[in-house]
Amino acid sequence: MIDGMLAGTKWNGAITYSDTDSPTDYQAGYYSDGDGNGISAQNEGFSQFNSQQMKALHSALSGTLYNQQSAASVALSVASFTNLDISYAGAGNGTATIRVANSNDPGTAYAYYPSNSNYGGDSFFGNFYDPYPTASLKTPVAGNYAWYTYLHEMGHSLGLKHSQETGGPGNVAVPFEYDNSEFTVMSYRSYAGAPIDYIHFGVWGAPQTYMMLDIAALQTLYGADYTVNSGNTTYIWTPSNGNTVINGEVAIAPGANVIFATIWDGGGIDTYDLSAYSTNMRIDLTPGGSSLFDAAQAADLGDGNSARGNIYNAMTFGGSNASLIENVIGGSGNDTITGNDADNVINGGAGDDTLNGGSGSDTASYEGAASGVTVSLAISGAQATGGAGSDTLNSIENLIGSASADTLTGDGGNNAINGGVGGDLIDGGAGDDTMTGGLGDDTFVVDSAGDKAIELSGQGTDTVKSSVTYALSGALYPSGTFIENLVLTGAAAINGTGNGLANTLTGNNAANTLDGLGGADTMSGGLGDDIYIVDNIGDKAIELGGQGTDTVRSSVTYALSGALYPTGTFIENLVLTGAAAINGTGNGLANTLTGNNAANTLDGLGGADTMNGGFGDDTYIVDNVNDVANELNGQGSDTVRSSVTYSLSGALYPSGTYIENLVLTGGAAINGTGNGLANTLTGNVAANTLNGAGGADTMIGGQGNDTYIVDNVGDKVIELNGEGYDTIFSSVTYAISGAMYPTGTSVEALTLTGNAAINGTGNGSDNTLTGNSAANTLNGAGGVDTMIGGAGNDTYIVDNVGDKVNELNGEGFDSVFSSVTYALSGALYPTGTFVEALTLTGSTAINGTGNGLNNVLTGNSGVNTLSGLGGNDRIDGGLGSDTLTGGTGADTFIFSTALAPANIDSITDFSVVDDTIQLASSVFTGLVAGVLDASAFYIGAAAHASTDRIIYNSATGALFFDSDGDGATSAVQFATLASGLALTYADFLVA
Repeated sequence: MIDGMLAGTKWNGAITYSDTDSPTDYQAGYYSDGDGNGISAQNEGFSQFNSQQMKALHSALSGTLYNQQSAASVALSVASFTNLDISYAGAGNGTATIRVANSNDPGTAYAYYPSNSNYGGDSFFGNFYDPYPTASLKTPVAGNYAWYTYLHEMGHSLGLKHSQETGGPGNVAVPFEYDNSEFTVMSYRSYAGAPIDYIHFGVWGAPQTYMMLDIAALQTLYGADYTVNSGNTTYIWTPSNGNTVINGEVAIAPGANVIFATIWDGGGIDTYDLSAYSTNMRIDLTPGGSSLFDAAQAADLGDGNSARGNIYNAMTFGGSNASLIENVIGGSGNDTITGNDADNVINGGAGDDTLNGGSGSDTASYEGAASGVTVSLAISGAQATGGAGSDTLNSIENLIGSASADTLTGDGGNNAINGGVGGDLIDGGAGDDTMTGGLGDDTFVVDSAGDKAIELSGQGTDTVKSSVTYALSGALYPSGTFIENLVLTGAAAINGTGNGLANTLTGNNAANTLDGLGGADTMSGGLGDDIYIVDNIGDKAIELGGQGTDTVRSSVTYALSGALYPTGTFIENLVLTGAAAINGTGNGLANTLTGNNAANTLDGLGGADTMNGGFGDDTYIVDNVNDVANELNGQGSDTVRSSVTYSLSGALYPSGTYIENLVLTGGAAINGTGNGLANTLTGNVAANTLNGAGGADTMIGGQGNDTYIVDNVGDKVIELNGEGYDTIFSSVTYAISGAMYPTGTSVEALTLTGNAAINGTGNGSDNTLTGNSAANTLNGAGGVDTMIGGAGNDTYIVDNVGDKVNELNGEGFDSVFSSVTYALSGALYPTGTFVEALTLTGSTAINGTGNGLNNVLTGNSGVNTLSGLGGNDRIDGGLGSDTLTGGTGADTFIFSTALAPANIDSITDFSVVDDTIQLASSVFTGLVAGVLDASAFYIGAAAHASTDRIIYNSATGALFFDSDGDGATSAVQFATLASGLALTYADFLVA
């Protein structure tokens, strides 16, 4: 088709044009005789172009500013849509490539095709041609025949032929249906099918610009220019006068209210703005398409024919869509608007409009709607929009809302929906949609993980309602977003993530994971076993009763109760995450609290809670006897702080636990029990029972009358002075003084338990030591102690005259070892006691007294007084000159130590009838065991026979041992008895 426009010649390189002002501007011998009268045109009625003619010439060729020429008209000239380098050389320039002038030679006008001859490009316009009233060629105005003539003749000067004629490189004419003024100014047909008998235009019915075939043909010759109007250009037409306005400047001011032009645009995002029209318009943005704004503005093409459109679109060149017009704004009538291959934005305006997007990703815009609209891309027929009439949308992928509250719905494709101003409801439908809310409190409905909801800062409080797992941040939002709320819908187990704002996240009835990310977020899971991700101490997770078993996973110190929850919450589990030393607090439910790998404090509050600290030195706050604190081996040194009786072992821990410390809190009298580890148990201010339960434990009772259970010799009990009356119950030999207590301790009582033969030792306090049923050694170790041995053959260590030893009848054979004067009867024992033996220790001159039992009294190395009192006593003074008194009963006085002058005992009440003197064979050598041989006893001052060994001086009461009788060895006194006793050998027993 373009071949039918081409004459076959063109200009090469830059060209110029000039309005000659003298015939001498033409070369000598120049001869152009169009009328055949033998006179060349420059010499026949020559005149220079007037300013109005120059305006038409400039508008056709270069649009250079000249007189009334506007900058906008540049966009309509040959220089604007081709790459031809053409410029005005000024008036009277005889060397210009194209020279123009008025002449009597042409009947109308003519021009020469491009050539290197003297005539190439020159054009002459007739002085007298005036077929239309006020349409002389000297008065061209956009839309009249004269204006059209300038366009036509300059087309010849640039290489275009008549479209209806054959010839040119292809020797073809333009196809008949395109051979008219709606497509080209080079045709002699004003309308399709018109006879070729010159033009039949109405007075103002001529094209106002080059038309689409002209533009395409000239671009074929010279290439397409995309630099003019390459930005975002707005084209406006005026209903009242037909002006064409480009970016606010009048580009075409026609002589009448007629619009008949073709638009070539260099690029950018461009708009046809027809908002001033109230007619029912047909607007077509396709290349080569035409738009009819108002039939009254259509060009009169003659013979009752009108132009199909007001504005025609240039065809694209070389496959580039840069020249397409992207956007259109309709008027208030019922418009039909058709887009092109670009991504069009089509605003139908008011009225019942039909919007046909065509190919590309096209948008229906309701920015100018009088009120909020309801529009769905899923509806194929007419739909009542509310604020913008009843519209039909075809091949529209995207929506833009109004300045009011809109309801905008997409279809199954990947839609882009912009709500504009107002609180909008935007539902992209299926597909990966991009939804932009704009100002107002907007709601976005999301059903695809690829849906994107966009809000800028300060654009309202906005909400996403999603039936799929969705995040308000992340890869979809590389520069962030400002949506505040996310609501999960449907019945699927999906998740929701916020952004850096203080979000409100709401789950559905399934199991959801809600993560507010930054900001102090409020998260409501609803039904289902929900998980909350917390990273801000102001985050709030809300669950009502019966809404599942829910978990908070927090990287900050967090509580499931407190100021954030004035009416309580029903979240069961809290898990601490990250590596920081943070804490977790439960609520009134039976919580499960889990720590991270750092040192955590876990407080279940009310309910029977399970707390798992993990690694780190963790602290557990216990307030329920059924609280469980779990630690595995090697997970740090951990502490339970309990306000109730609590045990680190037992039924709550069937497989054991590895918590090292237990601290009792509050003011109640409660108890604490350890486990198999070396525990530290600490009581509160009340009376506590502390039981280490295996391991070398340290137990600190504090104030109150505390009780300690000891089962390991390494157990250590610490009490300070004035912290109550405290008791140890020990199943092992134990001392509450010594190496374990270098600074002493203030425990008052020690009771031995079990049935093993173990021992107990007190401290410097007035202790009460109690044995078990076995043989125990009880040592008060300072202080006025009370020692109760119980069953078994017990031993008591006495070091204070106030020490009291209690034994009941039948509780074994018991012994006191005393380093002080001591009596097994008397004021300390008003009701008697049943201790059988008393041994004095040390070397101090002290005394010992028995009781009514058959006592065994033993002295130390000092001078003692031993009194058996009642019973058949056995009395051994030991070393030293002791005084021995048997008391009533058949007593035995024992001499078992080496004889010496300082070791002579006095027996004060020896009864020949009842008492016996027992001689140790190891001391009294040579005597035969058993009753003393009669020959070995003699009463007198000295031995009288060689067999005499025991000699009683009845005059003095002295009792001697003579190892050789009347031999040379002297007798040695070892006792003094009363004088005059009727002693016999039978009173002596050798053992």
